[in-house]
Amino acid sequence: MAVVIIPLVTSNKSLTKFVTVFILMLSIILIHVAVKFGKVVYQNYEGMPNPPLWVPKAFGYGISVNPYNKVGKIITIALTVILDLFFIGTGIAILYFS
Repeated sequence: MAVVIIPLVTSNKSLTKFVTVFILMLSIILIHVAVKFGKVVYQNYEGMPNPPLWVPKAFGYGISVNPYNKVGKIITIALTVILDLFFIGTGIAILYFS
């Protein structure tokens, strides 16, 4: 989406900032939706006494972190918080320091 929209607004600097910050905010929303989706998809592991950390992906090949495992919950929360802080910090830097 950014590849299509940003070249269209490069002539106006304030509009470019707004579009970039808007895309960053959409990225934050997408991260939270993906976490909620992972909880819905892997809900059959919720009641297990010792659920596995790595589970088969819901779509495609590979493995994924189980959000119902104790370590998996910590990994999921840590990654979400780190990415949120990164995107918010980038948005603030774009708005106020560029």
